[in-house]
Amino acid sequence: MDNKIHDKVVDAEIVEVSPSSDASDTTMNPLDELQNIQNLINSNITKIDKLTEDIKPVKEMLESLLDADLEYAELDQKTIEAAKAKMAKRKELVNTTNGRELNEKLKSMKTELKEARDALSDYLQNYQKKTGFNEYEGPDGELRQIVFSVKLVRKTKLNWD
Repeated sequence: MDNKIHDKVVDAEIVEVSPSSDASDTTMNPLDELQNIQNLINSNITKIDKLTEDIKPVKEMLESLLDADLEYAELDQKTIEAAKAKMAKRKELVNTTNGRELNEKLKSMKTELKEARDALSDYLQNYQKKTGFNEYEGPDGELRQIVFSVKLVRKTKLNWD
């Protein structure tokens, strides 16, 4: 049976793989590595800003296209009216005694959930720093990955219109 498998190989070539750029990154000095990361951050900030600006006129053109269609405008108006009726009925129901009690209970539970999530985040960050592990096995036996979410927010008002 082994011969049948080998007989199917018609032509083969051994190719030597050159070291990837990832391997050369490990020999890069920390200052150059930091400079490269800063360049990547800056180029992505520029790209995000440009795309954000480029999206605006396309969205406006799409809105103009939709606004020009009479059938769409009529359906849009009906949708607005239905949404208003729905909100009025919702407000009426929420303003009942039972609705207010449930609304307060929901707010309280959401606050408690947010506090528990914030605490868990702090505990997991501390656990990861102390152990170096990026996974955690919960009480249910399920293995979960610790994921950090990082974003960049403006601290100054430079270039704001």
